[in-house]
Amino acid sequence: MAHSIVVSDTSTNLAARSSGTYPGQSVILVPNMNAKILAQVKGLGVGYLPRHRIEHLLKNGKLIERTVERLKTKAHLKAAWRTDSNSEILAWLLEKLDKQEVRDSLLDTKYMS
Repeated sequence: MAHSIVVSDTSTNLAARSSGTYPGQSVILVPNMNAKILAQVKGLGVGYLPRHRIEHLLKNGKLIERTVERLKTKAHLKAAWRTDSNSEILAWLLEKLDKQEVRDSLLDTKYMS
């Protein structure tokens, strides 16, 4: 079984966790998604990658897509922020999230593979 390339969990207050690996599979931890993509391009292991980040690598043959026996489970994501914040970036984000087309694009399953 190939190594699983996994981005390290950056949580500081919660127990570390991972997803998409098989029991007993060896894991190579990398610091971020760019390092994960590079490790897979170099052939060091396998793992799930966001299609929109690697489409060009699939087209030029630097990465290949494989069918898996067990599909990755869908994650439930939540966002939270301080209500007493006057951050300009927070205001910008909330304005974007208020648009239906932005919410739809975030939930579009073609980017979840």
